[in-house]
Amino acid sequence: MSLRSLLLLCLVAAGSANVYDVLMSHYLPPAGCRCADWTSLGDPAEQKRIDATWLDGKPPAAAGAACAMPGASAGLFECDGCTVDKIYNSFAGPWCYCNQTKEQYCVPPVGVPEQINIQLAAPTVAVASFVTHDSRPATPDQRPVAMFGKSPDSLQPISGLSHPYAPLSAAERTNYSFHFIRFGELEPKQVL
Repeated sequence: MSLRSLLLLCLVAAGSANVYDVLMSHYLPPAGCRCADWTSLGDPAEQKRIDATWLDGKPPAAAGAACAMPGASAGLFECDGCTVDKIYNSFAGPWCYCNQTKEQYCVPPVGVPEQINIQLAAPTVAVASFVTHDSRPATPDQRPVAMFGKSPDSLQPISGLSHPYAPLSAAERTNYSFHFIRFGELEPKQVL
C-alpha cells in the first residue's frame, strides 16, 4: 500500500469516526404523523432501505418508534454549497418513519435544554451553555437560571443570558435560543 493510499484511508476513517446512532425519544412526531416502529415497517424493501441508515444495518434494540438520527446516513451528502437535503441525512435533526408519509423530521420539544456544554473560562470560572427550542422568539429579558452550591441545602440561583434566534431555514420551523450561565468564584481543583 502506498503512502498516499494509507493517508487517504486514515482520512476517511477519521471523517466517520465520530458518527453514532442517536435516539431522541423526547422529540415529537410531526403533525399528522404516527412514527412507526423502526424494526417493523411492513414492506420488506422499505425495511431494508431504512435498516441501511443505521450503523449496524439495523436499528438499536431500544429504538422502538422514537425519533432518531441513524449514524450510517447522517451527513451523507454534506459538502460545500450542496443543497441536497434528504431527511435520512438528519440535516434538520432527528426524524422518524411515518406510517403514512415515510420519512419526516421530528419536532423539538419546547423549552427543553439540549446541546449542553460546560467550558472552563478561567481557573475559577466555568460557563454552561445550552440551546432550547421555543414556540415564539424569546425576549432578551428572559434569563436562564441555574442553582449552584456546595450542598443541596446551600444552592443559590445564578442567572445568565439568552440570545434568541429565528429559524435559519424553512426546514427548521422553530425558534431557538442560546443560553449562557457563568459560574464564578469557583475554588480550583475542587470536586463537588
